[in-house]
Amino acid sequence: MADTLLQGKNLNKRFGGVVAVDDVSISIDPLEVKCVIGANGAGKSSLFNLLCGAMKPDSGELVFEGQSIIGLPLYKFSRIGIARKFQIPSVFDSLTVGENLETAILGRMSSAEVASKTADILRQINLGDIQDQPAGSLAHGQKQWLEIGMAIMSNPKLLLLDEPTAGMTPDETQTTAELIHGLAERMAVIAIEHDMGFVRALACHTYVMHQGKMIVEGDFSDIENDKLVRDVYLGRA
Repeated sequence: MADTLLQGKNLNKRFGGVVAVDDVSISIDPLEVKCVIGANGAGKSSLFNLLCGAMKPDSGELVFEGQSIIGLPLYKFSRIGIARKFQIPSVFDSLTVGENLETAILGRMSSAEVASKTADILRQINLGDIQDQPAGSLAHGQKQWLEIGMAIMSNPKLLLLDEPTAGMTPDETQTTAELIHGLAERMAVIAIEHDMGFVRALACHTYVMHQGKMIVEGDFSDIENDKLVRDVYLGRA
């Protein structure tokens, strides 16, 4: 469809005898939020590696803004507007919060543009009051928010978040859901997540992966009551 931002169609990835991604199709429109859930080993991270260019699919199609992007160098995925935040925060502990954000676009903007952009992102991630604090002193949740901020400094059109609430408190998780809803005013977001409270707070279209396959998709309110999903992942009350 013309309005589709990213479309993966019949994607496959095999590692020896292990099929990590098995005929998976996924799509997202501009300014849309979607989640991918599933047990450990379901293939979620492998799928993300295909979507961000870290790995090339064995077969299938991957189209961004109407153009095939399979085989592009990894850096070009960033250039066309696809950013990814990994599960474990990776910030520069000895630099301040603000300096960490600045490093994300070093050499790509003028000093004035960097200062303006940094101030804008600090407001979005709720770290403006501690911008001069060393990143190494931040709480875990704050480091997660800082790395989200670093990922969006380049104004991506699509942000891939790998378990953004891992290790967070319930209050931090709720704040992160609100943060992502705010980000969706500017970009599309796909999140991998295990915290069902977070997915419920996002209240978005959700994909369920199991053994490399995409087995169910739909609104989370329907997903969490789906018999197959409860049998293979969520469990029964």
